[in-house]
Amino acid sequence: MKGTETLETKKTKFLRVAPSVYRYFEILPSGKKAKGAGSYYAYYWRGGYQIKISLDTEDLKEASLKMRKVRAEQDRLNPDLRGLTLGTACDKYLTGRQNLSPSQKKLDAEAVRRIKETFIGGSLQPLRVIKPSDCEKFIAELRKLDKKRQPTNEPPSVSLRNQIVSVLKGICELAVLDGAINTNPVRLKQVRRPEPKRLTPTWGEFLQIVERVRSEALDHLSFDSADWLEFSGRAGLGSAEINALTWQDIDFEKNQMWVYRKKTKTNYLYTLHALVLPFLNKLKKKNKPVPTDRVFKVRTPREAFYSACRALNLPAFDLRSLRRVHISVCMMSKIPAFVVAQNQGHRDGGALVQKVYNSIQPEFVVSEMARLKEPKR
Repeated sequence: MKGTETLETKKTKFLRVAPSVYRYFEILPSGKKAKGAGSYYAYYWRGGYQIKISLDTEDLKEASLKMRKVRAEQDRLNPDLRGLTLGTACDKYLTGRQNLSPSQKKLDAEAVRRIKETFIGGSLQPLRVIKPSDCEKFIAELRKLDKKRQPTNEPPSVSLRNQIVSVLKGICELAVLDGAINTNPVRLKQVRRPEPKRLTPTWGEFLQIVERVRSEALDHLSFDSADWLEFSGRAGLGSAEINALTWQDIDFEKNQMWVYRKKTKTNYLYTLHALVLPFLNKLKKKNKPVPTDRVFKVRTPREAFYSACRALNLPAFDLRSLRRVHISVCMMSKIPAFVVAQNQGHRDGGALVQKVYNSIQPEFVVSEMARLKEPKR
């Protein structure tokens, strides 16, 4: 055939039938065609690299149409990144995440380590050959690791699984933006985490915990731990907000204080109320501070809190449960959820307060339902 060209790769032959379109053929010693013989391939050079892509058809007209699509897709790619490996892409992803918090960087590093260690084909395989089915198989085969980082028979936690999916998707998305691949092969979705069991002390249990910590105080730091815990339950604030609070942030004349929300890096006005105002006045009278002093010198009295819970034979509460103590009291006092949310610095109109932090005690539900009466005809 005039104007044709034959390429030979080992014992496999390709015959050019159109610009950059080659047809694969191979005759076995038995005289039969090899499997796949007759299909068309895109074969051309770009940026010093040989491009060879199967067009998945045995029809020349369809192959020519697909060839134009392949060329258009390949022209958008950076030829220097054609050999980008999964391991290198992981390292580039971590480099761009250095400004995050230490805890988030630790989560990202663990996810990248799991990807490098167990992804199908290893970390040296080119990113461009990864298919969506490879990603799905990798996630399906993930397992928990023991202390020696050996896989067990149990699947990983939902949070770890979601973290790995998020990181893998971010790695491939970055490769798309850099021009290493055309599309993100990760089609996996986040799995909804099961609703955790949130234990909340009653108001009486909360006061018992504080009194227990204060009764076992050996020095001024122990008293400060009790004050920290009591303020957290009365104000409904978390560790970061309490630790950042100084006396100059509190305006006793206007019954307001400025609270710094570390998570959103914003300040908001907190209205002082009957649970907090007398406590702060008593604390100020006792300590006689200067305006720039921190209200609490103790950072996070975890051990004192857990020790008191064990001594009182109470459930395994955590420090976050103290926030729910305050919010539950507010809700049982029939303060609207959007007002509670405003005082907590939330911007969702009370959705988070009702869904996560509200933990109305069963006794209150019983007393309220007792008011229900059968309506008249």
